[in-house]
Amino acid sequence: MLSKEALGERMTQQVFSAHGGARRIGAAATITFAVIAACGLAIWLAKLPPSAAAEIADGLVGERWYAMSFGHRPIGHHRSNTRRTPEGHFTFDSESSFQLANESPTRMTDLLMFDAAPPHRLLRAEHAVYHDEQLTSQVSLTDGTASIRSGGGTRRIPVDVRLNLDEYLAIEAWLAQATPRRGAKHSAQVVDFDQLAT
Repeated sequence: MLSKEALGERMTQQVFSAHGGARRIGAAATITFAVIAACGLAIWLAKLPPSAAAEIADGLVGERWYAMSFGHRPIGHHRSNTRRTPEGHFTFDSESSFQLANESPTRMTDLLMFDAAPPHRLLRAEHAVYHDEQLTSQVSLTDGTASIRSGGGTRRIPVDVRLNLDEYLAIEAWLAQATPRRGAKHSAQVVDFDQLAT
């Protein structure tokens, strides 16, 4: 038989043990709720309708080739390719190859990558120019820095390029919503690689 003191001590230990178990159960419930909430948020975000710019970009997916002419004379070609990366980012790359009279062949390549999530900000941009297949200039933009390779050297400068997918596809959006008359004009933002390279 237990004394009153021993009985009281044993009951106190059981109460503390019950409180510790309740705390563990409460912590487990909180973690479980957080995981369920995170999964629910991910599912909800995945079901959000795509932005208008995303729909336009998805409609452009694929490769297209165009003939280039100067004064009704063929001088080269232009190829564009729009795709999504495995992460869902929008990628636009293009290549123009041409040769004007009495000049060496020129090839220019561009690549622009926009974030998968709205507002689809520009993540990366690259531009390169080749003459006779020799690289003559290259500009790469990432994380607010431009890396410029020209004349045998490379320099880095901070840049503030605030371009998003809506702005880049402004002409495509305009063409989808309007029937422009011959000679009509519309503007869109672009990365001015030539200015950066100087």
